[in-house]
Amino acid sequence: MNAKDFGTRPDHVGIHVYSLDEATKWCHDVFDFGLGFRIGLPIGHFPRAAFHLLGDFYFEIYEVRNPLPFSFDDYENSIGVKMAELSCIDWEGWKQNAIDYGVEFIYEDNTPGKEMAVVKGIADVPFQVSRDTLGESEEIKRGRWGMRVSGVKVTCYNIEETAAWYGEIFGYESLQILPRENFAYPRMGQVMNNNVRLLMMETPEAAPLNLYDFENNVGIKHIDFGMKDRCGWQEYAKEADSKMPVIVSVAGPPKGDSMVHYVIDNNGMLTEMSDEMFYVPEGTKRMDE
Repeated sequence: MNAKDFGTRPDHVGIHVYSLDEATKWCHDVFDFGLGFRIGLPIGHFPRAAFHLLGDFYFEIYEVRNPLPFSFDDYENSIGVKMAELSCIDWEGWKQNAIDYGVEFIYEDNTPGKEMAVVKGIADVPFQVSRDTLGESEEIKRGRWGMRVSGVKVTCYNIEETAAWYGEIFGYESLQILPRENFAYPRMGQVMNNNVRLLMMETPEAAPLNLYDFENNVGIKHIDFGMKDRCGWQEYAKEADSKMPVIVSVAGPPKGDSMVHYVIDNNGMLTEMSDEMFYVPEGTKRMDE
């Protein structure tokens, strides 16, 4: 038995922004996200929030009151979820739309067949977009330009230990150590689940997760895993806890008929898991419908 037996898969990332309206428009115009549903708020210093859907993956966007700005130093030198990666089949079409829209390109690699760019996105938070080489598939739901969410980048203390934890707890597999492409990090590796990779940037000297900054500044904050059998996974996680004592599972407040659990990974980073209802709720509509 392993975590994938419970239908475990990456479901969404949580993002803190200055303005929900501006973030909504940007995600729609640049990446073709549609509005899934709004969240009943305010809660604390989050006055508004909404889920935005692309294919079968969400951005969970929270508007933060008086947030601290995006910090590149914190981005590179602390533990946490750092970037969402998107891939598209029609690279030329997406790139031209982004240029026409005025998107700022921070970095570009124009190697034929392997094109990739990092762009400045919502609230100055970077996003990576690349040409998708998987091609059309009924298993992968896509938006305009054949766009989909293809990965989430995190920083970690050790690649092998982090890959083992996410494999045991959330069903990731197929560890690959990648060529060193970013001199800010000594090692890079990836594991896969449902065609979405977890890109691990090894940062042995990283500062631990700062909960004040986590709550109060803009940026990508957490990754959530949806699953078909939450109750079965809970029992499984209790057994896994005996082998990986760093896991701490805390029951969160119900969301509809669902229950959210907050989980601390082996790096001290916050993740979430929730019921399959977060996949594609009935009645989900694009923003322009």
